Amino acid sequence: MGFEGDWASHNLEHAVSAVYDIPHGGGLAILFPNWMKHNLDVNVARFKQLAERVFHVDPAGKSDREVALEGIRALREFWTSIGAPSRLADYSIDDSKLDLLADRAIARGAFGQFKVLGRQDALAIYQASL
Repeated sequence: MGFEGDWASHNLEHAVSAVYDIPHGGGLAILFPNWMKHNLDVNVARFKQLAERVFHVDPAGKSDREVALEGIRALREFWTSIGAPSRLADYSIDDSKLDLLADRAIARGAFGQFKVLGRQDALAIYQASL
């Protein structure tokens, strides 16, 4: 129907929960905002729409990118307000297995609809999520 979603954040999280046995929702709360930032250059309009429609970000005097980033911050703040984790360190996860996570995330090849993600992309998102 003209709407295309992207489940890449789930691929990233499945690798984390497989290695560390954390709840899928908790992992998504950590990874999703960083995945959004990583995809901002190819999807600013969709993230701006989220900011305006869901978090009522006022776009006046702001670039589309600024509005989108404000929406990403608001999403993270909302999840934190309901007790969701905000970084991998909340589950005592450090950078010692990021290479393993990236390898698991791309085990079936590059993935993603908005932006095709490879190993370096996965590593960058995991590092931003520490």
